[in-house]
Amino acid sequence: SHYYPGIESVKFNADGSKLYIRYNNYRDHDRYIREITTTSAFDPNGTTVGTYGGASLSHHGPSVYDMCTSYDSTKMYILYQDNTIYEYVMVTPGSIASMYWTGVSFNAAVVDSSPRTIQMSDDGTKMFVLGTTDDRVYQIDMATAFFMSTATYNGIKTDAISGAVKAFITNDCSRLNVQISGTQRVVTYSINGDLATAVSPTPGPAW
Repeated sequence: SHYYPGIESVKFNADGSKLYIRYNNYRDHDRYIREITTTSAFDPNGTTVGTYGGASLSHHGPSVYDMCTSYDSTKMYILYQDNTIYEYVMVTPGSIASMYWTGVSFNAAVVDSSPRTIQMSDDGTKMFVLGTTDDRVYQIDMATAFFMSTATYNGIKTDAISGAVKAFITNDCSRLNVQISGTQRVVTYSINGDLATAVSPTPGPAW
């Protein structure tokens, strides 16, 4: 719509009942995360039920870069423009209206000076951060699952992937999918050593 002209980041929760959207910076929409309750699992259609505005928190940067949730949707992690990842609790699972900051954060600039996307593993022991300065995905380890207070960087990272702007690791950790700047394609890399299979996606219905 003319109100939200560009989507920058979209994330489902684990069961597909919630969709979270961060728009581009038109009229400061990049300061907010919108929560949609889907009509059916992983269907992007649904009803907007809440908006979270990080701009109201002076200790955070004004813009949101990316976000992700824990597997059970009781936590959300938000990467702000200050290159810091903040941990939140959702009292009502999946609901940003019930969300509060735990007081815990992680300085993602220790891995890359321009962190842009984040992803939590299903078991909560790893977070993956894409940095666009060196074009690598970095692995952050958590000694206690889903608790960023136990997060450490142990030097694990991918080789450089030139032009990477978005990155996502599949749930079984066998594939790294990367969107490359200036292209309309996703490049898949094998993590477990087997050969990737070339695919020809078929467009689905418009929504």
